[in-house]
Amino acid sequence: MFIRMVAEIERIAKPGACLVCQRELGFFRKLTKHRFCTDEHEQQYMAELKEVALGRLRSAGSRITRDDKLHA
Repeated sequence: MFIRMVAEIERIAKPGACLVCQRELGFFRKLTKHRFCTDEHEQQYMAELKEVALGRLRSAGSRITRDDKLHA
């Protein structure tokens, strides 16, 4: 699910635009295959992605715990 969400974000984003602010990337950023207009935007995106991933793991963990109690 998480991988599909990331893929969807990248699919929707304008080609050649920052994944955070949608601003057009500069020439050198495009040349080096960056997906963000600044390092700060890359850090922000990765931090948000990490929070989403951790939330999903916590959610899955609580479901597993509940299922274990039901089958015990």
